[in-house]
Amino acid sequence: MLEQLVQQLLATVLVQSKRTALRPGELDFSRGVGWAYRIGLLRRDELADLRLLGRIRNEYAHNWDPNLDFDSAQIRDWVLKLSTPDSPVLPARGVGASLAPLGDPVAFARISCRNRWLMATIQMMIRLLIAIENARPFEEAGTPAATATSGR
Repeated sequence: MLEQLVQQLLATVLVQSKRTALRPGELDFSRGVGWAYRIGLLRRDELADLRLLGRIRNEYAHNWDPNLDFDSAQIRDWVLKLSTPDSPVLPARGVGASLAPLGDPVAFARISCRNRWLMATIQMMIRLLIAIENARPFEEAGTPAATATSGR
């Protein structure tokens, strides 16, 4: 879900034409997150948390250890580095509001590593949805709107 939202955010702002349209799956999660940060769509803390969430996802997807859980040393270390649960974006509005948990999300996140991961994921989904709602497409170079904003 996070990967799809990052792709949607990029597709919302990038100049789109038949030749240059961002196709689904063209950028993997890591590259998409990197580009979203490079062009100013993500803050540094959001970049760091999305990378951590990607590592956690990959660990579960590629590790066959039946004892792997949120209290496993590596997963726990990554989860505790997540900053998103400590800085909720609530109150959310628009599409993100339907994902917003009831009660105190910071207190909920402190109960367990699993809850902290869950809150980080939900909060990041809300942040990405808000970013998509607020995103404005880049103008193609040489168009009157792009020329006016660049001062050329």
